[in-house]
Amino acid sequence: MTTKTNSQKHNDTMLKVIALVCAVLLWCYAEAQENPSKERQLTVPVQYVNLASGYVVENANQVVQITVKGNETDIMSLRSDDFTAVVDLSNAAVGNTEYPVQVSSAAVNERFTYLPDKLAVSIDQILQKEVPVHLRTNGAVAEYYELQHTDIKPDTVVIQGKSSLIADISAVETVPIDISGITSDKELIGILQLPEGVTAQTLDTEFRADAEIAVYLYVQPIQSQQNLEAVIGVRNVQEGLDFVLDTEKVSLTLKGDAELLAQQPILDQLLFYVDCNHLAAGTYTLPIQVEALNETVHEALQEVSPQTVTVTLQAEVMILPNREPENGNEAINSDSDKTIDAE
Repeated sequence: MTTKTNSQKHNDTMLKVIALVCAVLLWCYAEAQENPSKERQLTVPVQYVNLASGYVVENANQVVQITVKGNETDIMSLRSDDFTAVVDLSNAAVGNTEYPVQVSSAAVNERFTYLPDKLAVSIDQILQKEVPVHLRTNGAVAEYYELQHTDIKPDTVVIQGKSSLIADISAVETVPIDISGITSDKELIGILQLPEGVTAQTLDTEFRADAEIAVYLYVQPIQSQQNLEAVIGVRNVQEGLDFVLDTEKVSLTLKGDAELLAQQPILDQLLFYVDCNHLAAGTYTLPIQVEALNETVHEALQEVSPQTVTVTLQAEVMILPNREPENGNEAINSDSDKTIDAE
């Protein structure tokens, strides 16, 4: 048997190593041809953790771009939710500050990178404050009516929102309530008109964007006043007497519902007169009396002036016609008719 020398043994080892390296290179080449190395980019939304109660991230919709390198077969099956991008806000304060981003993945063995590795995060504080409520209306109540006053309950509410939103709010209003054509008192529900991102606490215990209040509308007829004049009549004058009044008209003031007074022919509904029943010739001061043909108009009558009138009763004066002359004589009292008192 031939014994190999040390030199031959060394050469054999080197040949084996070279063969192994070639085999590995050949395998890598074949693998690269069949399953080449690729890059893939994924967009992952950022999660904000450990933020203290009463604070909020204003620019919360931020993302990071992840680049994964590896075999095409492996990386093409990856999804965005295989990664978690987190910003820790344990020590966050109100304002705009940069915080580091940490990306991890339990399902990914391939090498990956991501950008950005820091994000500017804007943090605001959620505040509450009490403000008054103002009622808004549109339209008008019915003709001859007026909105006497309104009431709302509650008349103040607690609003809640980011400090940047509620800092300049000194009061809130209701959505306009239509009062067109109403003629009586109403109890309604009013909805508060709040800026987006602001809620309010009113009739219930929860903060809501469409918070409600109770609205009370008090409507009454418009009261009007009319000043008129009416002719004074004379009743029950004895036969054979005539009358003279020291004033022939009376002034009257009416106050009442404008609609009722507008619909009534006032002077046709009220008759003013003095009663001369059983009075002989002479001068008398008599009260002016009123006869109302409509009770509503009568109730509206507030004042009559004067309340008395001076009446003079006297014998009627009869006018005799001219007589024709007899036998050619001239007519008696040819210049005017002759008058006599009727006794």
